[in-house]
Amino acid sequence: MNTYNDNLLVAVTGTLSTIAAEQSKRESEQTVAEYNLYYAVGAQLLAQDKLKQVEGEYDKTMLINDQGVANSNQANDLMNYAETTDQNVTAVVTNTATVAQNVQAAANAILKLASNIGSANNIVRASDHDTDLQKMTEKANNVINETAYQAELTSQLAMEASTIASQIISKQVLLDVTATKALFDEMGKRTQADLTTLTQSRIADTDKLIAANSTQQAAEGSLKKTKQQYQAAQQAYEIANSDLNFDLKVDGIKRDRINLSFDPLLPPFGDKQSNNGTEYYMTVVKASIKDSFSFDIAEGFFNEHKDKRFLRLTPGKNIPVLLESGSLDAQIAGLIESLDAERKKALCAAINETFGVEISPEQISDVTSFKKLMTDYYAKNNKKVPDNLGEFLGDINNKNQQELPFADDHKQPLYMDSDGDKITTGTSYVIFLYLVLDSNYKKEVNNFSDRLSASSNAFTLTSELKAVDNITYQYTGADDPANNPAGKAWGLITFDIEHQPDTEYRCIFLPSWSTSQDTCVGANEAPVNIWFNLAMATQISETNYTRAEQIPDASFIKPGDHTKRQVLLNEGTTNNFGQLIIQGATYIPVILSIIPESKKLLADSTSPALSSLDAKPIELLAPDKSKQSGEVKVLEPAPANEAATTPEPSEPKAPEQPASAPASESATTPEPSEPKASEQSASVPASEAATTPEPSEPKAPEPAAATPTTGVEQTPSVSGAATANEHTGTEHSAIRPDSAPKK
Repeated sequence: MNTYNDNLLVAVTGTLSTIAAEQSKRESEQTVAEYNLYYAVGAQLLAQDKLKQVEGEYDKTMLINDQGVANSNQANDLMNYAETTDQNVTAVVTNTATVAQNVQAAANAILKLASNIGSANNIVRASDHDTDLQKMTEKANNVINETAYQAELTSQLAMEASTIASQIISKQVLLDVTATKALFDEMGKRTQADLTTLTQSRIADTDKLIAANSTQQAAEGSLKKTKQQYQAAQQAYEIANSDLNFDLKVDGIKRDRINLSFDPLLPPFGDKQSNNGTEYYMTVVKASIKDSFSFDIAEGFFNEHKDKRFLRLTPGKNIPVLLESGSLDAQIAGLIESLDAERKKALCAAINETFGVEISPEQISDVTSFKKLMTDYYAKNNKKVPDNLGEFLGDINNKNQQELPFADDHKQPLYMDSDGDKITTGTSYVIFLYLVLDSNYKKEVNNFSDRLSASSNAFTLTSELKAVDNITYQYTGADDPANNPAGKAWGLITFDIEHQPDTEYRCIFLPSWSTSQDTCVGANEAPVNIWFNLAMATQISETNYTRAEQIPDASFIKPGDHTKRQVLLNEGTTNNFGQLIIQGATYIPVILSIIPESKKLLADSTSPALSSLDAKPIELLAPDKSKQSGEVKVLEPAPANEAATTPEPSEPKAPEQPASAPASESATTPEPSEPKASEQSASVPASEAATTPEPSEPKAPEPAAATPTTGVEQTPSVSGAATANEHTGTEHSAIRPDSAPKK
């Protein structure tokens, strides 16, 4: 190679290498910016959820505090009444005892007077019988006897009144009221302390959310900037590659083939038409040695191994090039997969003409039959069966002196790289063009050397897994805590896909507003820009995805068969950021098909696949089962992770209790219907009040001042549950039958 070509190659290679290095740098910066944005949005959503949880707890605590203040005011009034009553009862007891004593003294005096009058009457009756005086004393005696009898009755009533008055337990009532007031005062202190703590938490969490929003916006701006810089570097490389390196590009990469594009060599002066005398050959070079691959090395390899290490091509766009790799069986399987009905028929015709046989397209539809044809052909010609499919297809073409209709895909496959090593999957390669110039052109320009291009972009042959495209969600009905122990699934994700050996399917739950690489608006949230793609899906930690299990099947599964898989949702299932799944929220489940790292050799030669990010969001919400068999059940308004941090009294009291109901009942039996007036419920027997609720016509609960508010709001109807859920922003359908009235 002369000095001009040497300098040209060095200049072109240097220019492209510099731009490629800048492009790689910008690509790395863009990747870093993508992950920064991804994790910034994760922190933002976490801050939103935490603030929402704190606000929900604050609202509940505020309701408890308001109810406590109302109850405390009532306790103060009751305390005043109890003290006044105690004073009045003490005075009544004293007064009734005094009255009883005085009445007893008067009764004794009357009895003594009656005794004297009786004696006088006896004397008069003996001395003056049947006289006016005797009649008058007898009448007086009768009157005083009646008076004495009435005085004795009055004395008895006074003593009974004194006894009854002394039995009034106003002191105990005063003690009970004092203790009750102390409990309400203590509850008020606690709720005030909780409100103070929650207020501070709200302020702190609001500050964290503001900071997270700022970080997210900064990360989004940084990503836009780095993306523009990367696009500029990429555009610069494309321009330089087009002007200096024949616009040499590799794309459409599969397990055993690529699409190659390049432009012809144009004369530097005069007519710009391509030089038809130039021959173009491509060779595959390991990316690790591309910088040391010079024209002299390429020329030596070309002169010695032109047929096996170089492939002649015609300039054009998206030229299919078969790079045979893997076992012969894998190559045959790839060929069969690529053939449509027309091409399969043409291949059968060529084989029939070459071998003098009569075979149908069905006979070359599997690897075993196809391989037997090859074995028979080479055994008949006393040749060894080659370890690559290209020689066999080439022999058919040469025998028939014609090209098969599928020659564009399988014409002269190249199965060795520039070093003579077999081209394999999982190895990074580049393409070089070796240009053999026309002899007349060489004479004209007085340069008798051929040309070598700079390297193409790097590529790696990999097998691409199939992506899942039919995801469905089913609620399993395990909404009853009694029937849903820890770990039992309450939801089920299912899909079916063609069996792919050694493939793992990872289900990742994305919040419904994080569906693509653009700003998306969720159903209940502000716009959030979440950047998510295949590369990020492969980096999700094991705790943030759920592996799909194969549904047991008695039949033998082989490649090509469809298998059904399932993902179980339970209380430990998390989303892509590691946050627990919330029943009632909407998510987009995406399935990552990937070969695990435990099978590294296979993983390095296989490209993972991700299901569509544009799938319709799935609402992980149980069906409404709050009304079953006429029973009114209680909807639980808070998810498990919120209920764990919310104070929940173990013995919620009903708004009002019947006068005849025992005290123990008021601590255990919530009233599902509208409480009746005390004078109406006083006549209800205690046993009936404890066992007979009013389920037929559920009424709205009393105002908040009369209804205790706990960590789980108890409401008698579905509409009431929806109102309670407004405090958390999420509807839940976990039914608590233990709080429902018994029939």
